[in-house]
Amino acid sequence: MTDPSPQHSSESVEWYTPRLIALMARAVMGGIDLDPCSNATANAVIEATRIFAPPDDGLELPWAGRVFLNPPGGKQGASSSAARWWRKLVGSYPRAGSAGVTSAIVIGFNPSILFTAQYDVEGASPTDWPVCYPRRRISFWREGVEAKNPPHHSVVIGYRVDRDKFAKVFGKLGKVVLP
Repeated sequence: MTDPSPQHSSESVEWYTPRLIALMARAVMGGIDLDPCSNATANAVIEATRIFAPPDDGLELPWAGRVFLNPPGGKQGASSSAARWWRKLVGSYPRAGSAGVTSAIVIGFNPSILFTAQYDVEGASPTDWPVCYPRRRISFWREGVEAKNPPHHSVVIGYRVDRDKFAKVFGKLGKVVLP
């Protein structure tokens, strides 16, 4: 029997975000311009204006606007996949003369993203931003499968968002910690 849990499934590193979290992300940011690691199935829920889906490599393409980020799980070499996506996010902050990420909602499959995605740029650690610890474990899904018994808790990070709005919206989901 296959274990349909996000952390322990070897069938796929792709687990999609539930509709409620997508609605909350849109409420906080006023919409979603980009989901850089997505596909048409996931985007039916996220409703991003633009997505990067295979064969696109979202880590190699430029990001701009309001981003929704539910990075694929697993490792790439010795580093966490989530950490690589976090680094791309914080490296995409707008600079003079170029567009960039203005805000983002980031989903961490488990709270370890708060530690594995530390970055050496001031203000770029996930714990420097509002974090929601949902009361219940998030049931991610993929085509035909819902993880009914997720093995661990997840986190939601509000990168460069309005902190009060994030707390109000995501406070309905669980405990919000503001830095």
